[in-house]
Amino acid sequence: MQKPEYIYNHQSQPLNILSIGTATCRFKSILYLNNNIILPIATSIAIYDDMQIHCVIHRTFNKITEFQTNQSTIYSLSHNDDFIFAIGHDGDICQLDIKTYQKINYINQIGSQCRWSSIEGNALLISAEHSKNKGIIQVLNATTLEQIQSFDGCYFYGCVQNQNFYMLKSKRSGKLSKNEKESLNYKDLKKYKNNKQFLFSLEVHSQNGLEKVLPFETEPGDILVIAQSPKYIAYFYYDRRVLVYDIEKHQIAIHKIEGNGVIQAACFQNDSELVFQNQTKQLTILNLQTQEKVVQSYKQGLNTLVQGIYKKGEVLVTASEENVTIYKGVHVLHKEFGGLTKCGIDIYQNDYVVSGDFLGNITINSLDTGKTRGEYFIGSSIRSVSCKDNIIYIGTMEGQLYKYENEECQQFDQIEGSITCIRVKNDDLLISTTHGLVRLYKNEKQLFTFLAHPPKEKSELFGSLNIHADIWTCIFNPEQDIFATGSEDQNVKVFDYNQKQIVELTGHKLAVTCLDWKRSQNKLILYSCSDDRTIRLYDETYSLIKVINTFFINEWFTLTYMSVYQNLIAIGCQNGYFFLYDQEKGDFIFVQKTHMGGIEGLVMNSKYIATCSSDDCVNVIKIN
Repeated sequence: MQKPEYIYNHQSQPLNILSIGTATCRFKSILYLNNNIILPIATSIAIYDDMQIHCVIHRTFNKITEFQTNQSTIYSLSHNDDFIFAIGHDGDICQLDIKTYQKINYINQIGSQCRWSSIEGNALLISAEHSKNKGIIQVLNATTLEQIQSFDGCYFYGCVQNQNFYMLKSKRSGKLSKNEKESLNYKDLKKYKNNKQFLFSLEVHSQNGLEKVLPFETEPGDILVIAQSPKYIAYFYYDRRVLVYDIEKHQIAIHKIEGNGVIQAACFQNDSELVFQNQTKQLTILNLQTQEKVVQSYKQGLNTLVQGIYKKGEVLVTASEENVTIYKGVHVLHKEFGGLTKCGIDIYQNDYVVSGDFLGNITINSLDTGKTRGEYFIGSSIRSVSCKDNIIYIGTMEGQLYKYENEECQQFDQIEGSITCIRVKNDDLLISTTHGLVRLYKNEKQLFTFLAHPPKEKSELFGSLNIHADIWTCIFNPEQDIFATGSEDQNVKVFDYNQKQIVELTGHKLAVTCLDWKRSQNKLILYSCSDDRTIRLYDETYSLIKVINTFFINEWFTLTYMSVYQNLIAIGCQNGYFFLYDQEKGDFIFVQKTHMGGIEGLVMNSKYIATCSSDDCVNVIKIN
């Protein structure tokens, strides 16, 4: 991989982010306090009443309030007797009063990728990763948020219980020290050298220092879910292994859960009973003390794998990308539906944001309040959206082009392939498809359709390019009757209205995913972003004038969408990161993970930036 040319090492400017959508939960992200249900929605938290839990007849599901707490998407919610802590993916922590929900304190830690939090009394543990091979656990004073202690190196997923700290330690990389080599037998040393087996241990630390080290053998793998009670800590691996640590006996047991698929949600409903979703329509309750297992079936609900779960007695709350559901026993009391992957977004009539989703829903929300103005169901998965005055143009996965006007939606064209991008300029309308096609309209009448990016010889790098060279993006030149396209073939092409190719721009190493063409700093600039994590800028002669890289984010991602307004470049990523780059300063002014899923649409004007994501949320950012 190319080495970074730029290091982002300063704090992002705070942004005013309004998150619209249903809750997407991860790890320990459902709280039930003060007779309220508290859930994260991207960078905000939503607080619901629980009237329907106590009264089956009254089935309202009232959202009391929703407000922004963090700059990055919330990964974990924790609480003690005094405070609630909303902990973002990038390590920012918002401290709220547990009774009034008022913000008390906020800190932003640079470079931490939060994975888990645990709290007992006044000790708050934050487990984060700086890279795949390096983890850090910070112990904070839960009142002041000042750091008390830190464990740096290969520590992951720390828990606090009975005033002790319990931490997984993984020897994933690096050389063994002399003492470590001497402590290993030949068999274990050979496994380590051959990289067939990682060396794991669970360390117990008290206030006096390291108390116990429990080594154990298991195959390497990613931990997806953690559940903690006063007696047990359970770690769920991607391949359905569950490592259970008995706090009282200081023993480790590894269970293999039968079935298929990953287990994404788990919790303890009391000290010993571990609850998790083994498959759809079912919950499994495993008593770790007696090893007795009970499977509860649900005729309603649990149709998909949930990502957050809370259960105490008969009360069950689940949250996924699609819905939030409340149960009493095995009966659904209320379900709040979301969509399925937001895709396609634009600003409508200056005051609204319109977004589509894969279920075929079009939703119009206020940019200021998030309140829904209107909804329309098309029935086909929506891939792209573009607005002009009172008209919304909608492109689908099946190649249908719809026109929404005066609260009516009609299909007026069809094309081969999915409509990946729609652009409007005055009376001109341009669409591109996954079949490499471009179609231009004048006053909604077809001028031409042609193959702008023909197939190429198949290779491992390009996949199915021998069949179609998908066009992911297109853009009008704002000052001339020409347009540009960007494709899976890694190239940008510029055409005139006679379908004549003016230039082909090469240089990207992976697919070109988004284009913009704007005047900035007295220059007309063509911007292209790519899966190769770079943005390339071309002047009016199509000479390359700048390359901006985003290699400093230390995890896998691609650049998906981009929009330019004056000196600002807004960029979205497949892993949910959002970048804001100031061309005058030549630097990023905001870098945070603002969505739990990939960003599948982005638009910017003089007042707002709006993004939509596979986490079924829309984020609206107010800019000055």
